[in-house]
Amino acid sequence: MLNSDVFDNDKIKSLDFTDIYRLVNPIKILDDTNAWAYDYYSIREILNEYSGLPNDYDIKALVEHAPHFTDYLEHGYRVHEIYPSIVCSSFRESIISSVPNNNGVYAVGPYIAYAKQALSDEKIKIEKERLGSNLLVFPAHSTWGIQANYDFDDFCNEIKKVGKEYDSIRVCLYWKDVLLNFGELYKKEGFEVVTAGHMYDFMFFSRLKSLITTSTMTMSNGAGSQIGFSVYLKKPHYLYNPIFDFKKIVEDGEQADSQYQIVQDVKNRFQGVTDLLAYNFSSMEENITKDQLSIVDKYWGINHVKSSKELKTIILACEGYYSLKNNSNNRIITLENENRRLSESVKDINHLKSQINNYEKKLNIQKKKLINEKKLVQNLQSSKSWRITKPLRVLRKKLK
Repeated sequence: MLNSDVFDNDKIKSLDFTDIYRLVNPIKILDDTNAWAYDYYSIREILNEYSGLPNDYDIKALVEHAPHFTDYLEHGYRVHEIYPSIVCSSFRESIISSVPNNNGVYAVGPYIAYAKQALSDEKIKIEKERLGSNLLVFPAHSTWGIQANYDFDDFCNEIKKVGKEYDSIRVCLYWKDVLLNFGELYKKEGFEVVTAGHMYDFMFFSRLKSLITTSTMTMSNGAGSQIGFSVYLKKPHYLYNPIFDFKKIVEDGEQADSQYQIVQDVKNRFQGVTDLLAYNFSSMEENITKDQLSIVDKYWGINHVKSSKELKTIILACEGYYSLKNNSNNRIITLENENRRLSESVKDINHLKSQINNYEKKLNIQKKKLINEKKLVQNLQSSKSWRITKPLRVLRKKLK
């Protein structure tokens, strides 16, 4: 759940896109049942608001934070058995559907489709007039523990070369790259630097939507979400010499090691998609081609965008699937506990049987002793001494 003390104020909404340092201040989130599953970029709030549900409604699903281009499962198999999944594309839908015992999966298209504009229609018009024809650039971005590793000078030279065809150039930096001081580096090259904000900022997608909407052309050097988002918003995209190379940020300690390992694990699988995107987006096209639309639909699911009613139905269906599976699991746990209790009872009964057997053995021993003693008495009664003493007792009685 997002920290309302941080988010519910007008200050963060009114910050200019160029106010990069204030926009990327670290933002905390509160602990929540499924916060790990969807709170990147405040996706829950976006989906809930669009579908007419309360902003803090706890979506019972694993919502992938972005389009995924491979079969990588970042949370492993087990979580898909517990939670339904909400993804962008049919490509990912088919991947997760193949997970044994998965709990359902729904493709809903790129989440930017459901975000409101950060700027009003009037402000968008004013901004377009100010910028004129605008080239919006998305450098390959860093994240926790790792820094995007590319030839900065070469990329800047290409931006300037392409930018000659436009009235203005904006470089949109990811929050981590602002903290790594790339903002100052790009400013020195003469570019206007902007950001969509921190990854936990509830305005992230709204700012990104307005930044792309006010542009004429977008450009990047990494095979990332910005490509499909741009195409969805009807902006052509140019992908220059894409990289998928990172280096550890030593200061981030163990997080750098784990994040770097994840990158290495998916690197080979990612290369095929990078090559496909590079081939189809490597030329400056004023119009979006059919092949580009086809690729973007495959990985971003632009033809899977839902109406408000459809999205609400999906979210509530996830609630039903989760509850059904959770209740089934609870019943299984209850049965297991009952079986365990019965097993303990059987053990107790067997123990009692063992004790009874021991008592019976002791009783049998006692019976044998009594029988032996009885025989001894009988033997004594039949002995000579018994026959002699009996007449004497009779005589004594008579003398008395």
